[in-house]
Amino acid sequence: MEEVTTPVIGIALVLSSVFIPMAFMGGIKGLLNQQFAITIAVSVLHLGFNALTLSPALSAPFASSTEGI
Repeated sequence: MEEVTTPVIGIALVLSSVFIPMAFMGGIKGLLNQQFAITIAVSVLHLGFNALTLSPALSAPFASSTEGI
């Protein structure tokens, strides 16, 4: 798990830091991109959290099961 934690956190933060400033752009471009930028930034952070917590917890019973092999 240690090998995966740092890249997942790094990817989530970099992608969010790219899309968050797009939400604060001015003019018509800012109005059109605001909802998409916020949606993408929040979903990337949510996916990073999910990859570090929920997915390993849900796959643990399958990884430790040795029956039927």
